Amino acid sequence: MITGWACYPGWGGSIDVKVFVGPAGSSTFLKAVLADTPNSQGVYDACDTQEGNHRFRIPLTLEEVDEHHGKRIRIRGISPVGNGNNLLAETVEHFVP
Repeated sequence: MITGWACYPGWGGSIDVKVFVGPAGSSTFLKAVLADTPNSQGVYDACDTQEGNHRFRIPLTLEEVDEHHGKRIRIRGISPVGNGNNLLAETVEHFVP
């Protein structure tokens, strides 16, 4: 299970996050989810808003783990207004188990 949070600063809406596996520049898209699970005050503060839901939970199937074992996980927050889709900092050093 991959968990975390993602937001567009100052905006209370939930954003999409996309999971990629593999090396930078040639990673493979795995799946996408909406970061719409309730969050704590710390996430509201970091997102510069006091509304909305910004956490996500991304289950990995046994097939996905078998196929991508040991590959680096990259998660991108998808901009709701067409700006850049940023890599979430906490995913830089995580790998598929």
